[in-house]
Amino acid sequence: MEMQALRAQMNPHFLFNTLNAISTLVLEQNTELADRMVTKLSSFLRYSLDNDPMQKIPLNQELQALKLYLDIEKVRFEDRLSLELAIEETAGEALIPSLLLQPLIEN
Repeated sequence: MEMQALRAQMNPHFLFNTLNAISTLVLEQNTELADRMVTKLSSFLRYSLDNDPMQKIPLNQELQALKLYLDIEKVRFEDRLSLELAIEETAGEALIPSLLLQPLIEN
């Protein structure tokens, strides 16, 4: 229940901010970047909908979804957002609940 509540809280806020950023890019006629953001947003939302928080997925898969999320945020925050991951190769196969890390990254 807590995972579902976190997911429900995250998506509207993230979606609203992302759509505003895309709208600004369109108004600025930066259609290439706007198109990339729409594609990443679509992929991230598909991932969110397709993965049950009660099912466990490999950490590598979760990190791919986080990369989509962070690529979108990078457009919004530009140079104020940087990320460095140091993950051992064997850790990528560890099973975790989907979107477990996303609330930590968002906050």
